[in-house]
Amino acid sequence: MHLDKLKTATLSRDPFDFVYVPEMLERSELSEIVRDFPEVPAGGSFDVSSLKCGPAFRRLVEEMRSKSFRAPFEIMFGLDLAAYPLHITVRGHVRSKDGDIHTDSKEKILTGLLYLNPEWNESGGRLRLLRGDNDIENYALEVPPVDGNLVVFRRGEKSWHGHLPSKARRLSLQFNWVTGDAYVRRELARHRLSGWMKRLTGQNAGT
Repeated sequence: MHLDKLKTATLSRDPFDFVYVPEMLERSELSEIVRDFPEVPAGGSFDVSSLKCGPAFRRLVEEMRSKSFRAPFEIMFGLDLAAYPLHITVRGHVRSKDGDIHTDSKEKILTGLLYLNPEWNESGGRLRLLRGDNDIENYALEVPPVDGNLVVFRRGEKSWHGHLPSKARRLSLQFNWVTGDAYVRRELARHRLSGWMKRLTGQNAGT
């Protein structure tokens, strides 16, 4: 991962605090990560610790847990993140109901998304950072879910984001610094139960 890009990235404040860093991964690195991407059983997010993955993907997650990855965001956002747990989840699909405009839960301090598709040809499924809660077309930034594109934003009452509908295979890692370990434990239990139920019922992505 190009950690040097984080050191030169700048904070944007329109429409809320965010950092966008395109192409955080080399193409050769991206292909290895896609090869080792875990099998995501259905739509929705899954705690990364609940999935089996290959070595390249595991190295990426370990790098994201490092101080070298965290420190640039502390500087850019003016936060001391060392005391806050980092929660990482995986998505492998987009469902037709995904992408509705929202702001994330209040227990999240920063939200980050790292996109891992080698290519993306759809108009839907592109993350938009929005200027309000009622118009998906009024956006400050649109992020294609490819090439290790990375966006991190400060969660707030106006951190509206979403995307147009899509049903494609969309590979991403979401990472959040959160208020405490209780959130992480609760989300892990919820993801494990959800994954078990989806496997039991045969539910698949796009339903």
